[in-house]
Amino acid sequence: MTDWYFVQGIHRSGTTILGTWLQETGTFRTLTLGDILDIAGDPELASEFADAFEGGEEDLRTLREILGRTTRQFDHIRVTRQLFEEYGHLTMHRPPFGRGLELLALPKPWKQFHPRHVFRLDERNLGRFRALSRILGQGDARPQLYKNPFDISNPFMAGLPAKHIFVFREPADILVSMAMQVGENYRQRNPYVAAVSRFYRESYECRWYRTLSLLGSTRAGLRVLMSRVVTDLEGQMDLLDSLPEDRYVCVEYDYMCRDEDLEAGEPHPHRDHTLGHILDSFNLDASGVQNVRSRTKRRNNHMPPAVRAVRSRLEKRLARYRRKMFEVRDRFERGFRDRAAGPTR
Repeated sequence: MTDWYFVQGIHRSGTTILGTWLQETGTFRTLTLGDILDIAGDPELASEFADAFEGGEEDLRTLREILGRTTRQFDHIRVTRQLFEEYGHLTMHRPPFGRGLELLALPKPWKQFHPRHVFRLDERNLGRFRALSRILGQGDARPQLYKNPFDISNPFMAGLPAKHIFVFREPADILVSMAMQVGENYRQRNPYVAAVSRFYRESYECRWYRTLSLLGSTRAGLRVLMSRVVTDLEGQMDLLDSLPEDRYVCVEYDYMCRDEDLEAGEPHPHRDHTLGHILDSFNLDASGVQNVRSRTKRRNNHMPPAVRAVRSRLEKRLARYRRKMFEVRDRFERGFRDRAAGPTR
């Protein structure tokens, strides 16, 4: 069986850009948008992931038409077949979105609105994940790199034979970015997310869920999002603490993205130091770091007054997480300075 590596972090913590950078080193086999399109186009393969593809034929056709000439809307990244994607879109459980009185008929009606109950890996969908790993590994023996933000607080992950890369980011910045994305995803139908995820496809048809999502940047919506940030980041610490030290490495968003104002052709020393540290920690080939070309773009993440009002409370509730975040950042800064200084005589 191929080796599995998971990029672990909540939504908007930097997992996509880190996964993209690691993908570009060539060290890993990753799930891409092109793989999703190929699997969907093969009847035999698609049957293994029927829950994920149901009702998506028109959206997938639209996505094929816009390849290379549009963006994903929420992050302005051009849509190509090489895009790093989330395994949760293929291994998901069936999203039980109800209609009318059906909303109240389920034993636990909130499950149809919380992606955690749809995207997480567990005993029921582990077979689908293994099938995905087998498909990606045909003719390619490289270790496989995956990400799914809903598994960051999933205790089930501790039992998998895998390595983990934890991304830390300032919680208030995560909350701001998450609120912005929620609004952008639901302001109008996003052809990208509708094509790759049945959950989002069906949520567009559920007016109650869409209305709740549009509340993301309001005071009430931010309270809900803050609760999720606290729960998941505490869960991240619990997962990290449950793993042996040789099965994980930690990185920090602000450090790894410190070079984001530099042009693509310029050296990005903090990014490259981060990637080299990850690969060296797992005894993987780090020579491909020089091939990485993607970079982050600085965004003017205006902090709404509602976020400023809860920031101190958020930081207090996540004191354990933030202590680890600063510890990781300091360790990278010391290592970077020591390397720049060279060997001592």
